[in-house]
Amino acid sequence: MSDVSPQFRPAEEQLRETVREVLTRPDYQLDPPAEPSEGMLHLLATLFRWLMTPFKWLFDITEGLPDFLRWLIVIVLVVVLVACLVHMAWTLMQAMSGGRRSRQGFVLPTDLASGELSVAELEQAADQAFQQGALIEAVRFLFRAALTGLSEKEKKKFRRGMTNRQYLNYFRNTSLLPHLQIFVNTIELKWYGDEPCENHDYDSCREAYQRIVSWLRGGPHADAS
Repeated sequence: MSDVSPQFRPAEEQLRETVREVLTRPDYQLDPPAEPSEGMLHLLATLFRWLMTPFKWLFDITEGLPDFLRWLIVIVLVVVLVACLVHMAWTLMQAMSGGRRSRQGFVLPTDLASGELSVAELEQAADQAFQQGALIEAVRFLFRAALTGLSEKEKKKFRRGMTNRQYLNYFRNTSLLPHLQIFVNTIELKWYGDEPCENHDYDSCREAYQRIVSWLRGGPHADAS
């Protein structure tokens, strides 16, 4: 038999209800929050399901073909997708880092590192880069020297931000085009591409530069549009 008199039982029930209400408030939640790793795993799982949706769709529409062929198609497409993503990431990193640098890590001397350089200063930088074995940097300095000389010959500055291909288009109707093309092709393959710059690449660009210099010193005015 309970020792609590009947008149106190409603108050007791009310107290229990109040305690139960308080404990259900967010401030009194005793369950620990989800670990950050769990949220990350959930996000990765969601992303994986999203990426696999088109492949599942492809697998479903190939129903009727042998199973091994259906799986082969899906696997090949997954491999192609991964290869494309890796290539895109690698290309982006190459572009952000300015392309392929020489292993020698050539650093422009302090007295040449600031401001716009003259043709003589660019030639000097090219020679120093060549002496340090930084061939592709030497090629790029020679190309800049050629463009600076051409700008002075034209008596106007080229538009800031012009690409190498735009320079070629600018001089497309002149005898300079083949020599500039050597520079552009070398830079695209050796600086932005995977190929290392060899001595013969530098020699070709050096010869092209000498021809451009000869044209600047005595050739007719460029008939550029």
